[in-house]
Amino acid sequence: MRAKVAAAALGLIALISVGVWVRRTSQTPGSTSASVPRDSSSPKPSAASASSVEAARKAAGQFAADRQRLGQGEWAVVRDAAILERGPLGAWDDYRVDSPIVMTDESGGRGYRMWYRGCHLAMREHSCGVGLATSSDGVVWEKSAKPVFTPDDPPVQDGLDEIAIVRTGGRYYLWYSVVADYFSGRPRATVYLAASTDGLTWRDEGRVLEGISEQTGAISHTVAHDGQVFHMWYVTRLSSGESPSLLHFTSPDGKTWAGTGGTSLNDLNRLDVVHMDRLMATPSTGGTFRALFTYENTLRAMTSPDGTTWTIETIQTDPLKRWSMPRDAIQSLSGVVDRDGLWLWMDLRSTKDAMRIGVAFRKGSGT
Repeated sequence: MRAKVAAAALGLIALISVGVWVRRTSQTPGSTSASVPRDSSSPKPSAASASSVEAARKAAGQFAADRQRLGQGEWAVVRDAAILERGPLGAWDDYRVDSPIVMTDESGGRGYRMWYRGCHLAMREHSCGVGLATSSDGVVWEKSAKPVFTPDDPPVQDGLDEIAIVRTGGRYYLWYSVVADYFSGRPRATVYLAASTDGLTWRDEGRVLEGISEQTGAISHTVAHDGQVFHMWYVTRLSSGESPSLLHFTSPDGKTWAGTGGTSLNDLNRLDVVHMDRLMATPSTGGTFRALFTYENTLRAMTSPDGTTWTIETIQTDPLKRWSMPRDAIQSLSGVVDRDGLWLWMDLRSTKDAMRIGVAFRKGSGT
């Protein structure tokens, strides 16, 4: 599967200055949800300190005021406070929180739901799962006390990496990647699937995709549904010494995937990058695919007529420069479009503190 393969970079995605960002939903056949044991139909909130709650509320108030002053196409960010941080020592997510996937709440309430990867570390004990947080305003979040999904196999828990979730046909589909581990019999990174009817209780469907080569030590994947089929993208090297490439796969059911080709990163404005994080891509009206990503912590945008061959577009405004705290990387963006504009949630990664999750907003409906 040699292909010209398109690039997705250090994963932060924001609005392309042309076109519309939408997570589309439609009917599609798929598996049913079932079984991670839970005490109730909704996650129990985790405890938060009074100081952290007050800081979050203060940040939310300032962010709301900033949004009110925006003109069309202008950005606001929560500058000095992460909106989601790791849990206290001993919690299941006390080591890291990252890889957010945010959707509007369709479970009968209002607001937003965020799934994210959380990891625990204590001496040699390391395990990861998928948590759920809820919010009425997209800024102040209440996390579940426990993960809503954890793989059964301890080596898979240890290697759980990026997540992607699509809601379509009345079901939720969760694809989670697991890093390569020769000692666990995984010479290449792999992708697994879990399914749910409510986003809370998940049934693990097992492994559905393996890395294209042994150069694929990790998979930072994006999945979207165009109304008929699922699309997956991730960046890897096809062989040693080659430029990284963005591969494109399609699937009728989320389980069986076929490669369609891709675009070399060298063909995308000569981006000279070794590693690229999760791309955000979505189909839009007319069949055009649009994507946003970060390159050296600046926003970049791409379009594609088929999801395989991509070209760079221009972004007029870069919100990443507005964070007052220095960051080594801003990655793994997830977005929701509402009547006011585009919301973006993303990883804020630094060598000086833990991975955290932040938010930005671009005013302008239909953008």
